[in-house]
Amino acid sequence: MKPLRIAALVKQIPKFEEMQLGPDGRLQRQGVELAMNPYCLRAAAKGIELAEKTGGSCTVISLGPPTAEDVVRWGVAGGATRGVLISDPAFAGSDTLATARALAAAVRKEGPFDLILVGKNSVDADTGQVGPELAELLGYPFVTAVRQLDLGDDILRLGCEHDDAWVEAEVSLPAV
Repeated sequence: MKPLRIAALVKQIPKFEEMQLGPDGRLQRQGVELAMNPYCLRAAAKGIELAEKTGGSCTVISLGPPTAEDVVRWGVAGGATRGVLISDPAFAGSDTLATARALAAAVRKEGPFDLILVGKNSVDADTGQVGPELAELLGYPFVTAVRQLDLGDDILRLGCEHDDAWVEAEVSLPAV
């Protein structure tokens, strides 16, 4: 098996237990403890594991305010080869497509990558749109709700847990 170049995309969110709405009806982000989105933590951990298994590398990438440097550092401390933070006030309040476009540009600049791992969704917004949008922008196949992942030569064999069914899929690399 060849060494894989993996990117794990991670998001900083308010710690789940501290999430609350502010007076404006929006999620309160000031003055609360911040953490890595739990689904992103899974993606980063799997990316690090696969990089170690194949003798490859895992780059953790995040888009967010300067405080999001913490989640990038956590990824590197957990074993990622390197970390990248995309941060600019112009990104504040970006919708999912703008976020996916910025992340796609970073992936192109830092890559090429064989595999890009993303969380199912973020628990602060619950949209789950950035992963599929990113895949479309890059022209890569996308598979979601992955619970099993087996590597072959440039092929992933996947078991996916959908709401009412178990789906088995195969995709060629590169993939999201």
